[in-house]
Formats: sequence, structure tokens, C-alpha cells
Amino acid sequence: AFYNNAEIHVDKADNIRLQYVTLGYRLSKNDWSKLPFTSIELYISARDLGIIWKVTDSNLDPEYSDSAIPVGKSTAIGIRASF
Repeated sequence: AFYNNAEIHVDKADNIRLQYVTLGYRLSKNDWSKLPFTSIELYISARDLGIIWKVTDSNLDPEYSDSAIPVGKSTAIGIRASF
């Protein structure tokens, strides 16, 4: 039991991941005079896109290692307008 819990069985969990990413573009009436709104913003957001780099070669995700179900990616597209 002591050997099963030894440090030799522990992987490093250093990683770089894309957790939350949002891209947006805003237009205002000052920029485009034919715009029927005071301002309008278009955006796309994404969550849990994945790991860019990790120190180990294992397939385990260090943040969700206990979960049997993989974490799903999600995206949202939106429009925000001011009148």
C-alpha cells in the first residue's frame, strides 16, 4: 500500500490550456453613419478548447482527471446592440 501511494506514481500537471476565449468587434454610429443603432457588437466566445501544451505524455487531463466523461467544448455567438 505504501508503494502504491509513492511519489513515483505521480505525474507533473504543468499545462497551458485555452480555458475562455472571446473575440468581438464593435461598430458605433461615429464609425459608420448608416448604422441604425447607436452601437452594435458582434462576438463569439468559446470555453474549454483544450490543452496547448503539457509536460507529460499521458492522455489524462490534469484538471479533470477524476471525471470519466470528457469535458465538452462550448461556443456562443452573440449580438449586443444599443439604441
